[in-house]
Amino acid sequence: MTLDQRKIHLAQSVLQLEDESLLQKVEDLLRNVRMNIEFKPITLEELHKRLDCSEKEFEAGEFVSATDLLAKYRRILK
Repeated sequence: MTLDQRKIHLAQSVLQLEDESLLQKVEDLLRNVRMNIEFKPITLEELHKRLDCSEKEFEAGEFVSATDLLAKYRRILK
């Protein structure tokens, strides 16, 4: 099967989905794959800059708790 045939087959399979939660999972999977492909390593200097910035934001109370974050995404995924 050629690449174009595989794409058409995949598109047809997605078009036939009737379960919205399954379609959401397919979308999430594609989003995760794209994020992994676009990942670029950072330098040690950039890492330290990000850590410093994050620590300042945390000290200033500019953060979201893990509990709040989980609650938000549970509502979105339902």
